[in-house]
Order: sequence, then C-alpha cells, then structure tokens
Amino acid sequence: MEGGDGYFTNLLNEGQYDAGFEDYGTIPTESQQSPPENETNLTSKAPQKQKGKNFSVDEDRLLVSAWLNVSTDPTQGTNQTKDTFWRRIHRYYDSNRGPLPDRNQNSLLHRWSSTNDAVSKFCACISQINNRNQSGMTIHDRVEEAEKLFKSLDTHNKSFQFRHCWLQLRNQPKWHEKQQLAAAAKNSHKKRKEAKNTSPGLVDPTTPDGNQDAPAETSPPQTDLPRRTIGKKMAKEMRREGMDAYSDALDTLWAKKREADAEKELKRDERFAKAYALDKERLELEQKKLAIEEQKYTNEQKRLEQEKERLDNEANNLYLKRIAEEQRIMSMDLSAMSDMQRQYYMCLQAEIVARRMN
Repeated sequence: MEGGDGYFTNLLNEGQYDAGFEDYGTIPTESQQSPPENETNLTSKAPQKQKGKNFSVDEDRLLVSAWLNVSTDPTQGTNQTKDTFWRRIHRYYDSNRGPLPDRNQNSLLHRWSSTNDAVSKFCACISQINNRNQSGMTIHDRVEEAEKLFKSLDTHNKSFQFRHCWLQLRNQPKWHEKQQLAAAAKNSHKKRKEAKNTSPGLVDPTTPDGNQDAPAETSPPQTDLPRRTIGKKMAKEMRREGMDAYSDALDTLWAKKREADAEKELKRDERFAKAYALDKERLELEQKKLAIEEQKYTNEQKRLEQEKERLDNEANNLYLKRIAEEQRIMSMDLSAMSDMQRQYYMCLQAEIVARRMN
C-alpha cells in the first residue's frame, strides 16, 4: 500500500476528528468475516487443527485494552521478552473476560497481529484521504472514503473490520510510539537489504580511444558478471550501520518525546502561574472591595450617631421650651384679665396640671 509507513496522520495526532466519533462508533459495519484464530495447543499432535470461533467486538476491545494496559504499565519497565509480554496480556485478558470465551496466548497474539496490521493500513488510508484537502467533506465522509480506499487496496477486496479497535487506538500515544519504532525498524531493514543487493560499479580509467588522460567513467554493473560475495567484515559493517540507523531513529524519537514533554511541562507551569496570578489579583480586588464596604459601614455608623445626637438635642430644646412656656402660663396673673381670657388660661393651667399629674 502506498504510504503504508505513514501511520501517524494529522487526523490521529492533532485530534481534529475527535468530535462526533463517540456516536460514529455505533454506526453498523459489515459483520466480522475475519478468520478465527487457532485455539488448539501448539504441541497438539492432532492431524488437523481445530479452529475456534471468530473474535467478537467485545473480545477485540478487551484485547486492545489488555495490550494498552500492559504496554503502559510503568512498574514493569520496557525490557520484557515477547513471551513475558504476551503472558501478561493473556493474564489480563483472562482475568477480565467475564462470560467471554477463553482464548489462549497464541490466539491473542495472532488476533492482535491482524488487528494492528489492519488498523495501521487504515491509518495510512485516512492519511491519503486527509491529504487530498477536499472541501465540504465531513468527518464521517473522510472515514467512509478511507474504508472504501482500504477495501480497494486489499488483495482480497476485504472491508475494514476493525473500526472499533481503531477508535480505541487512534489517540493512544503508546500505540503511536510502537508504530513509529516498527516503521523505523522496517526502513532500517529495507536499507540493509538494498545495500546487500547492490554491488559496486566497474570503473574503467581508459577511454574508448585509449586516452588515459581523460576522466574516468563509472559503468553500471554488468548483469552477466558473477556477483561478488559479501565478506564477514562488510556484513558486520552493514549490520552495525543498520543498528546505528535504528538507534539514531530511536534516539531521535525519544529526544522529540522529551522535548514535547518539556514543552508540555513548561506550558502547564505557565498555566499554573497565570492561574495563580489571576487568583491573587482576584483576592486582592475582593480585599479592596471588602475594605471599601467596611469604610462605608463605619461612615454610615458615624452619620447615624451624629443624626441621633442632633435629634436628641432638638428634642431636649423642645422640652426646655415647653417647660418654659408652661411656667409662663402657670405664673400669669388672672385677676387683671377679662372673664374669657381668665377662663382660657385657667383651662390651659388645668391641662398642664393634669399632664404633670399623669
């Protein structure tokens, strides 16, 4: 498949197609037609191998979950043998399968190999569709086009049967990392193979007219000449170069990962610092607001006290004026007044006496 090594597309890494895939995963696909994995014991002497049932969607999802859990377990480290790695996957699968059928370790390994290969090829198809930059295509349109491309490129014209696994793996950094390492190893092996199959050209320092002063020309390798056998030294050198290329690719990958982690850590620290500064500023504003409110309350209390004092003074002044008026009325000489005046002031004096008596 063209672009088969491009497992890591913008669609997967940038997450631009995340929205809506939760519902998309429920769209019915063609039924699983993949061949069942062998469930018999590898040491069985039966003349014909018995085939187990096809893997269900739930089994595939549990297998992917087991692979991710074992791969990302930091307590186990990375220096695990293949057999140890798959024993742990089988143990995880078996302890979490519930009512699902029992599967042996070899069956899980073969099923994962088929799943991983199909999902990787499907990612390459998505990359091709995404690189077309066709306007007006929705998320679902691109995935459907990728499924059509996958089917057209398959040697048996088979449909993509692992969409549920792709939905689990597409945003998993560990799976991306494994695919990058596999691609680097594949490219390194390809380079070693090309170097092994290539023989040096033949150099003839003499021109056709016998002039040895002319520049030398390099002629292509002759197909009828016997190919020179690669010596042990050259084979070791080629193997060392291949390992160096693989090591360089691995170092580059880890350097990029460390750089990305450092950048994420820096951005996280910046976010924390910004959030802390905003919280501090908000707290200071709240404290200033509280101080202003307290000052307003203090000022209002003072104003009320002053108003109360003013009212008390006014009431006291009125009381003194009333006492003075009553004393004036009570001390008036009624003998020199007319009968009506006398009667009026006598009534006032009676009211004053009655009020004071009460």
